[in-house]
Amino acid sequence: GVAGRVLLLRGAGGGAWEWNVWGGVFEAEGFEVAVPDLLPVADGIGATRFEDYVAQIRGAAREGDVLVGASLGGLLALVVAPVVRPCALVLVNAMPPVPWHSMLPAREASADVVPWGSEASLAGTRKAMPDADDAACLYAFRRWRDESGAVMAAASAGVTVEPPVCPVLVMASELD
Repeated sequence: GVAGRVLLLRGAGGGAWEWNVWGGVFEAEGFEVAVPDLLPVADGIGATRFEDYVAQIRGAAREGDVLVGASLGGLLALVVAPVVRPCALVLVNAMPPVPWHSMLPAREASADVVPWGSEASLAGTRKAMPDADDAACLYAFRRWRDESGAVMAAASAGVTVEPPVCPVLVMASELD
């Protein structure tokens, strides 16, 4: 039988591809896996807002899912948890909510579009993924996408979340 459903949420500048390996791991353990790709609104990535991603996740999630979010996806998982009522949260290097967001280095005010895809470099990818091997860096470098400046500004400014009422696993690396 199916062990449950896992909803995998990408980080900023990434995509569903981030979960290729882990999606297979969850499937091998009997989970149904869903990986929404958090798309820009019709007017483009520069017009996309934090709430647009929240709405997409609410539409994709089911009550009782395990929500697994990386970076921006982790913060989004925390935001939607009170509404979608997951059975568990897994936060991987999640962007922190209020008040912990203030412990991060300040972000420069961004333009409408953060050019992570259009201005990606292999050297920048290696810096962003210090523990990754060459193949993983190359794979990511070819797939980065631009991100909404408004989404990043909202997340960096601090998002207030309700404390989760389900079990939460927080994983944080030293260099992410």
